[in-house]
Amino acid sequence: PEILCCHLGTAFLKLLSYETCDIKSFEFVESPPVDALRNAEKLLEILGATQDGKITDAGKKMAQLSLEPRLAKMVLMTIALNLPTQGLILAAISTVGGSIFFRAGSKEEKIVCDKRKIRFCEERGDIITMLHVYTMWNDIPETEKNKWCVENSINAKSMRIARDNYKELLHTVQGDLPRDFVEDRTLSTEVLDVLSWAILECFGDKLCFFSGHADVGYHLACDPSTVVHIHPSSALMMIGNLPQWVVYESILVTNKEYMMNVSTVGEADLLD
Repeated sequence: PEILCCHLGTAFLKLLSYETCDIKSFEFVESPPVDALRNAEKLLEILGATQDGKITDAGKKMAQLSLEPRLAKMVLMTIALNLPTQGLILAAISTVGGSIFFRAGSKEEKIVCDKRKIRFCEERGDIITMLHVYTMWNDIPETEKNKWCVENSINAKSMRIARDNYKELLHTVQGDLPRDFVEDRTLSTEVLDVLSWAILECFGDKLCFFSGHADVGYHLACDPSTVVHIHPSSALMMIGNLPQWVVYESILVTNKEYMMNVSTVGEADLLD
C-alpha cells in the first residue's frame, strides 16, 4: 500500500486533512515506532502544519502537495517570497536528489564522472547544485538532452522525473499563483540568498556546526553529542568546502553517519 512507502509526516498530514480522522486511534497497516510518531508530530508542529494536534490552513495546503513536509513547506514559502518557479524546482529535484549524478563503471570511469560533477558543484551545497543542474538541463533543446546528460554524467531518467514532478506541483499550486504568473528561472545572487534562507527555515531542526577537524566532522546543534559527517558524494566535499554551519536532508548510516543533501548556512541567516 502507498501509505507504507510515504514519509510518516506526509501520511500524518493526509490523515489530519480528513478532519474526522483521529491519529491517536488510527490503525496503521504496520504501526510505526512510538519515537517515529512523536518525531513526526513534532516536525509538523515546527513547520506550522499543525497546532495543538490540529491541522492548520498551511498544513492543509501542504497535504495537497504530497511531498515530504519540509519540501512542502519550502514550496509554500517560496510562493510567498515571489519565487514560485525556483521553489517548485527545488522541491521537484529534491525528490530524486540521490540519483541526479551518474557514477558507475571502472575506477577510471568513476574518476571521469567525478571530474564532470565538479563543474556543477556549488559552494551553497547539494540542493542549490541540483537546482543549477536542472536549470541548465531545461535550457538544452529536447532532442539534445540525452546527449548532454551522457556527456555530463547526469541521469537523464531522473531529470525527466523531476520535470514531471515540477509540472504536477505547478498544477497543484496554480490557485495560489498570481493570474499573470510567468515561469522565471532566474538564479541571481539575491535569489539564491533567499532560497538558502528558505532551506534553513525548512531544515533548521537539522542544523549542524563544524568541529574544526575534518576527521571529527560535525555536531548536531540540538544535540552536540551526536557526530555526523558530510557524505563524500556531496558537492561540498567535491570542491573541498567544509562550512562552519550546515543543514541536511537525511542521514545515511554505514561505518559512519553521513549527512545527505547538505546545504551551507550563512551566519547572517542564523542571526535572522
